[in-house]
This record gives sequence, structure tokens and C-alpha cells, in this order.
Amino acid sequence: MKQKPNKTKMMITGDTRGLVRQPMVGMLVLLGGLFLCAIVALFYIADQQNTHEDKHLQLLMGKAIENRQEIMHAHTMDNADWGEAWKNLHLTVNTKWAWDDQNLGESLYQRFHYEGIFVVSPQGKTRYSVIGGQLKLQMIESWLGKDPLPQLNQRLNASGGNAVSILVASQGRVTIVSAAWITPDGAASEDKDNGPHSILIFADRLTPEKLSIMAQEYGIQGAQILSTQTARQHEDRNMLTLPALGGRITFAWQSDDPGNA
Repeated sequence: MKQKPNKTKMMITGDTRGLVRQPMVGMLVLLGGLFLCAIVALFYIADQQNTHEDKHLQLLMGKAIENRQEIMHAHTMDNADWGEAWKNLHLTVNTKWAWDDQNLGESLYQRFHYEGIFVVSPQGKTRYSVIGGQLKLQMIESWLGKDPLPQLNQRLNASGGNAVSILVASQGRVTIVSAAWITPDGAASEDKDNGPHSILIFADRLTPEKLSIMAQEYGIQGAQILSTQTARQHEDRNMLTLPALGGRITFAWQSDDPGNA
């Protein structure tokens, strides 16, 4: 005689399976949610690392340019705030003293790679210039392709004749221009109201080689200057844009992207 199935037992077994399945499904959903949150958090952290590195390199790039300007300020002041320069470049232009005796001549190009050295009279006329290490009289506005004197004079009046600098963008080239009043020894700040001043100007063109070396000193690789059109198409992440006479200048570099690792 066959034994009938125990309906009560079958019902208990089905209910038990349902009770076990519900928390398992809940746990799987919870684990899936946690896994998704972890992935989102990972991408967020990676993006934050990349952003932090880009800002850090942006600060370093600005510091590299600022450091170059400060070095030029020191060189400009050393030669402008000098009694002999006052006598031989302001009161008169003594080419023998400046060029033949190499007080303001080829050595500045050989040692510091200043492509342009100019002495500008109080009337704004270039009276002495060294171009690419060669004695050659050329107006600074002609050599640069822009006239920097109005902006330089404005800044020099504000600084009391102490060295100032600007960036100049012209003819596809970028140049750092540093200027100071030519004064007797130690008299840059005291000489502000004693009549018109001659100006000593050093010009340093940022060639690709110079820019690369300057940036690598701060751990920045692949530094370059972008054209206006290229800058518009470039990512905003690894860029630094600075104002300049003749338009804004955009510097770019290779991003390390540490978050990608």
C-alpha cells in the first residue's frame, strides 16, 4: 500500500526555500551595489589624483617662468644700477667701454643667452644694442615686432626704476623682456624724480630648447608653447595661460596622470 505524500511537510520545505532565497537575493543586490560604489569611488579618486597633479604642475610651470624672470631681474639690476654704466650708457654712449671692453657685450649672450640687449634713451630711442651676440644698432620695437616701451615705462615708474619684466608675443615667438633704469650706484629708488632716465633692457627668447630645459628643472616633461588655434583645441587640464604684450600665451606639457595607474 502506497503512502500518501505529506502535504504539510512539502509546504514547510517550500516556505523554507523562500525564506532562504530572499536574504540571499538581498545580499547579492547589496554586494552588487557596494561593488558599483567601489568602482565609482575608484574612478573619482583617480580623477582627483590627475586633477591634483595637473594643478601642481601648473604651479610649477608658473614658478619656472617666474624664476627665469627673477634671474633676469638680477642681471638687469647688476648692470643698470652701476655708476660706470651711468657714465658710459646714459650721460653718453661709449661703445668702446660697452663693446670693446665687454662690459655690456658678447659675454651676456655667451653666458646667459640673451638674444637682445638694448639701451634706450629717455626719449625712447635705442642708442646701443647687441643682437645675437653681435654689435648691431637696431630699434627694440623693430627687433621684437612690438613696442614694449609704454608698458615697461609704466611698470618702471611704479617700481621706482627697479627691474621689471613682461612677456612679449610676436611673429610666432615668445620673449621675456626685463628692464631697469640706468642709475648711479645704489640709486635706483632714490633717483626717481631726478629727471628722465635711460633704460637697460635684456631680452630672452623662449626657444623650444630653452623652455624644455627650464621646465625639466621643475620635473615637467614635454613643455611647449601652443599657437592660439592649437590652444583652443587643446585640453584645459595641462595648460597655463599668461597675459603678454601681443596676446595671451599658452604653455602646455605632458601630464603624468598618476590616477590612471
